Amino acid sequence: MPNKLVTVAKYFEMSSALAARIKLESQGVGCFIADEQLAASFPFALGGIRLQVWESDAEKAEEILAESEASAGVDEAESAGSEEE
Repeated sequence: MPNKLVTVAKYFEMSSALAARIKLESQGVGCFIADEQLAASFPFALGGIRLQVWESDAEKAEEILAESEASAGVDEAESAGSEEE
């Protein structure tokens, strides 16, 4: 069975999609942004900017992105707490 591309995340801001792509690539997961040029101009028309990986890498990619989102949430909470002081 051939390896196919699957969407592991959708974004509505190109900067978020690019950050996720860089994160995955730095962890050795090949990925790309589907319809990148069109998505940059019209992300809502496409239903979001789709970050895609090979099906065999999908589980690893989802784990990396989940860890990244979790650590970003911790960073935001820490900075919000320091603003209150």
